[in-house]
Amino acid sequence: MQKLISNKGQAAVEFSLLAPLLFLIFFCVIQLAYCAYASFALQRATLAIAREAASSDSPSSYNPYFQLGYCLAPLGKLNRLALATVLATKCDINTDGKVVHVQLIYPMPIWIPGVGKIFGQKLSLNSVQTSPMTSSLQMAFKILGKPLPDLSFIGLNLPYVHLSSFSTSTVDENSI
Repeated sequence: MQKLISNKGQAAVEFSLLAPLLFLIFFCVIQLAYCAYASFALQRATLAIAREAASSDSPSSYNPYFQLGYCLAPLGKLNRLALATVLATKCDINTDGKVVHVQLIYPMPIWIPGVGKIFGQKLSLNSVQTSPMTSSLQMAFKILGKPLPDLSFIGLNLPYVHLSSFSTSTVDENSI
């Protein structure tokens, strides 16, 4: 009987030593899957905005936020924190007359507990509330036939993020 009790105690100690590592691996897999999903959506958005801006009359004055909202709407459906990061996405379009350069800066949320405080920065509520994409995102949800999301983020604990940059260049069709 005495031997049985000590084996149970040993298993509990081993589990308590390995559990943090197992949870870290689990959260890393979730983070990696989200990063891949978001990267594909942002790459698609960057390419679509570059294509639309290059075919517009004035690429530097093209408003990319409807296209950005349409491409990133699936990310916003995941949860409200992901929606806040979508609204905080910045887009910069420059042209030199021959080539249109598009850069998106997306605040990639860090979902791994504790790691965001070390490697990330806190997403600010001001960047979310003053987003020029709010009305465009609402229009994209309406076009997709999805219910409009709640865009009030007051009192929500916003995530720690890592700023990810996506850029592309294309030929300005006005220069051809």
